Amino acid sequence: MRRTLAILLILAFFTLSACVEERIVEVRGWRSTKSKTVANTSWQSSLAQFVDLESLGEPQENNPLRRVTEAGEVTLVSQSPRHLISHLYTTLTKEEHELLYDQVISDRTKREFREAGKDPREALEVVVQSKAAIVDLLLTMPAGEQTPGAYVTRSRDRYLLASPIRGDGGALSTLDMVIERGMLRLYTIR
Repeated sequence: MRRTLAILLILAFFTLSACVEERIVEVRGWRSTKSKTVANTSWQSSLAQFVDLESLGEPQENNPLRRVTEAGEVTLVSQSPRHLISHLYTTLTKEEHELLYDQVISDRTKREFREAGKDPREALEVVVQSKAAIVDLLLTMPAGEQTPGAYVTRSRDRYLLASPIRGDGGALSTLDMVIERGMLRLYTIR
């Protein structure tokens, strides 16, 4: 009898403790329909863990990824997809178009534009015109290849990095990078 009573009390306790009313007050995240700024803010706060958003593009004495000579020349070091994402974000948001063209966009991309009979600087124009979509893509991968859920494929001289958040049919979702002269450079964005 006591055993049955104890079992009933335990079952009643677990049953009653499982009865909890849950109410959703607000939905936040990248796919939120309320406001795009809420989504961007949450991703920007994630990006801020890895990159100082306030000082992006500003010369820093101890920044190993952005070397500035005494003459003021900037050299970008991109040895991982995360580094290239940081440089792409910085050069786009700080409107450093010459640096973007010279050190972020790959020579392979420029060569393909020449072979198609186009001016290679059109590659820069395409990137600059797609700034908002590219920044949205970059903010979904704040830690580059280490972003949880990001899909990474690596071959001998190439990285393909797909966002963990798939956009709508027309949204950008993949960065294609190549290794040139020991550094990663942007090949295409799809």
